[in-house]
Amino acid sequence: MAAPDRSDSATALAHTPLFAQLGRLDLARLAGELEELHFQSGQAIVQEGDGADGFYVMKAGRIVVAAGGASGALEPLTTLGSSWSPSSGSWCSS
Repeated sequence: MAAPDRSDSATALAHTPLFAQLGRLDLARLAGELEELHFQSGQAIVQEGDGADGFYVMKAGRIVVAAGGASGALEPLTTLGSSWSPSSGSWCSS
């Protein structure tokens, strides 16, 4: 697997509201500290009750947020996309 492109990571951070006010140098430094992870479709990223182990910034794809229903089966609550919408100031969701 190819090493993650630091400039791509810095760009993803720049489009994340938490980091949007950082300058290019700070974004590049932060990007150099990231560990890029890839997940398969349907793979759980975190589960309810898990302790915090990191901070996730999505560069591409969609994430389904789900919770256990009365039957115990996971029920989708919302879907988050990787697209930042400057006009609404929020992540696009479907």
